Amino acid sequence: MTENNILLIGGDLRQLHASNELMKHGYKIYHYALDTYKESCELLPALGKSDVILLPVPIARGDYMNFPLSSVKLTPRVLASEIVKNAKPDTIVFGGKFPTDMTSVFDKNGIKYHDLCENETFNYLNAVPTAEGAIALAMSNTPVTLDGSKCLVLGYGRIGKALSRRLRALNASVTVAARKERDRAEADSEGMISLDYPYLISVANTFDAVFNTVPTTVLNEEILANIKDGVPVIELASKPGGVDPVGAIRYGTRVISAQSLPGRVAPVTAGKIIARCIVDQTSGGAK
Repeated sequence: MTENNILLIGGDLRQLHASNELMKHGYKIYHYALDTYKESCELLPALGKSDVILLPVPIARGDYMNFPLSSVKLTPRVLASEIVKNAKPDTIVFGGKFPTDMTSVFDKNGIKYHDLCENETFNYLNAVPTAEGAIALAMSNTPVTLDGSKCLVLGYGRIGKALSRRLRALNASVTVAARKERDRAEADSEGMISLDYPYLISVANTFDAVFNTVPTTVLNEEILANIKDGVPVIELASKPGGVDPVGAIRYGTRVISAQSLPGRVAPVTAGKIIARCIVDQTSGGAK
């Protein structure tokens, strides 16, 4: 590993724990826009000293950078321009869900960047804290135990699998909705009930908790109309999510937004995951 200096810019508690972990690997760390917990360095000189820049996961909230631990307000485009002007030519930028107004600046100027949310290791490891956090939300938002309850999991990717298996371990009856026949067969083989999305309408009123991992609308108005009053629909997918917003308002669906759960429920573990991905990528080279 030839990279020695990392500049952490903004983000949540995950960044702080990633910082601690990266220091164990011999990196020198600079911090910016984390001033609730860390004294901020001067941004422009730190950009010129750093071999790696770590941005938040996700990078932006609305029109501005995701800086919940700081009063600093920057747009992604402005920060991207400062990186272009002040960073080393071979600097690698890491972050999650790069907005197009940042990547367009980077692409035009040859800045290397790596989206952690497209990293296989990152997504695989984050499925566990996401699943555990979703279960904790369900426990605190339902009047019944998960033991013996009926749960619906929409989608059977990494998070859907991790979540379904843990719900089964808690003795919940788990129904998995998935488009691919292979995924449904796998769910069946693990003791779950599986179905394709068109059949949801006939069983929607039987569940005590609903978990969505699909980032496109799968819970339409017709299905939402049949979900029992008060049943939590825990939204785990990235925006726009899988719940029809108009239908949710019309039928008073109890939607619980649960994106970025690892940073909220397990920031130490999530920070270690970020650090691991950076160490792996800087050793082997980021694309």
